[in-house]
Amino acid sequence: MHAITAECAVRGAVKFLDFISMTIKGFLKGAATEYIEMELEEMEHLFALLVMGFLVGYPIVPPSLTLKLLPYLEREGLLMFQRAEMLDDQLGIIGFDID
Repeated sequence: MHAITAECAVRGAVKFLDFISMTIKGFLKGAATEYIEMELEEMEHLFALLVMGFLVGYPIVPPSLTLKLLPYLEREGLLMFQRAEMLDDQLGIIGFDID
C-alpha cells in the first residue's frame, strides 16, 4: 500500500517539476524575444541617425545616398516627427496650460 502511494507521489512530483520547467522555458523564450525586438528597434534608430545624421550635425552619409534610402526610413521619420511634437515644449505645457 505504501509503495503505490510513494509511486503516485513521485509521479506527481515529476509532473509538477515538468510543469515548472516548461513555465520557466516559456518565460525565458518570451523574454529573449522581447530583448531581440528591443535590440532591433535600437538598431533601426541607430540606422536612422546614421543616414539622417546631417540633419543634426553629423555628416556621416552623403545626402544623395540619404535621398535614396528615404523610402526605407518612412516609419523612422514618422516616429521622429511624433517624438519632436511630443517633446516640443513640455515645460510650457505643464506650467502654462491656458484653456
